[in-house]
Amino acid sequence: MTNPGSQDRPSDDFSEVKEQYKEAEGARQDYEAKRAKLVEMQYKLQAMKLQAAAAEEELRSLENFSMTGLLSSLRGDRQERTERARDQLHHLQTQFDAALDAFTSLEAQVAELEKRVEAGDQARIQYEAAFAAKLRQAEVGAGESADRLGVVSAELTQLTRQAELLKKAGKAGDEARRGLLEEIETLSTMGRCRVAEGHRAISMLMNTALKATYDQCAGRVRQGCRRFATRYAEALGPDGIRDEDGTREMRETLTRIGNQFDRNWFFSTEQFNSNGFVLMILESANMLLECKQNEATEKIALLKEERRSLVEG
Repeated sequence: MTNPGSQDRPSDDFSEVKEQYKEAEGARQDYEAKRAKLVEMQYKLQAMKLQAAAAEEELRSLENFSMTGLLSSLRGDRQERTERARDQLHHLQTQFDAALDAFTSLEAQVAELEKRVEAGDQARIQYEAAFAAKLRQAEVGAGESADRLGVVSAELTQLTRQAELLKKAGKAGDEARRGLLEEIETLSTMGRCRVAEGHRAISMLMNTALKATYDQCAGRVRQGCRRFATRYAEALGPDGIRDEDGTREMRETLTRIGNQFDRNWFFSTEQFNSNGFVLMILESANMLLECKQNEATEKIALLKEERRSLVEG
């Protein structure tokens, strides 16, 4: 005899789980929006507090003996400026109190939503498990929906893999850029060192040591650029590297830098063999990868929504 607990959930049970998940997701989105608003209000309160403190200081200087008050007395406008400063301070304090009340109210809402989000984690887990069960059933089904589901699932797998590769490539690009800047800073610091005049032998030894250090720095830059070029090519794939959008030229340029960069590039002013050129290429390549990753992320979201519609019916 089959245990009813081992069977898949009926459709009405899934609908209930789905509704609970939707409520939990709504609470999470509301929480994130209000949490961002809370941070924004916190910065605003800090700015208002500084404004009020400055206004209070100005009023104090006018009311008490100070250079500001003395000059105002000499001009004959001390009383007028004092009243204006007092009104301004009162206005700022009133605004601050109202903003503080709004902040406190929003803070309480965020705290309550945070509890709902934590409680909603279980609804998300239950929904994902129920959806996975329905997905398995749909994948072994027949008909146009099942066929389309197979295509969507295959595209999702491919795009998810591509997004992961793009992320790794972007990380390699960031590391290459950061490495170049660190080597430039290292050499800049060394360039500020000076050997006392008249010590020719010491100067020759120092120059030899400097050249060796320059070569080591250049080697690390080459290594970082070669790693980036490899990740770049892997992320875009053979079909993603084309002449018309500049992706092929970018890969070839990264490869050239990874093979040819030497110590002379640190001090070169040539257009295509200098620090500035390398930095521009690294930043441009990363921007291109970021655009590709955003495109992949948008497609993944659309495909997931289509898959959800196909499964839930």
